[in-house]
Amino acid sequence: MERHFKANVKEAMIEALNKHGGVAYARVSVRGTIDRVDAPFCEMLDLPEERLIGVALTDLVDLPDKVTFRETLEGVLRGGEPVRLHTHFLTNRGETIPLCMALVKLEGVYGSEGAIAVLTDESDSA
Repeated sequence: MERHFKANVKEAMIEALNKHGGVAYARVSVRGTIDRVDAPFCEMLDLPEERLIGVALTDLVDLPDKVTFRETLEGVLRGGEPVRLHTHFLTNRGETIPLCMALVKLEGVYGSEGAIAVLTDESDSA
């Protein structure tokens, strides 16, 4: 019963994020590659979901932020504490966008299943 409740909550949260539009979501594998993204994530980067699945999340990060981001993501994937960070992603339009991101390890029945990334575009906040 608890498992079904959690699954329902998860799906409702994802639907709420999609409806909100200003919050994007990505699920990342234990290897750091994208398993799932929502519509707002695709819109932020101007890329369809099928082009993002299997891409290393770090590959989307602008060069000056890449090393720090990779270390942070790997720390979370190894079981580190959830983190909040500011970074820049590259878009398909050739621009960079400033983002606020939270990364949290995704724990499954058999151990780590990757991480969840929740992002907001900080372009308009100044």
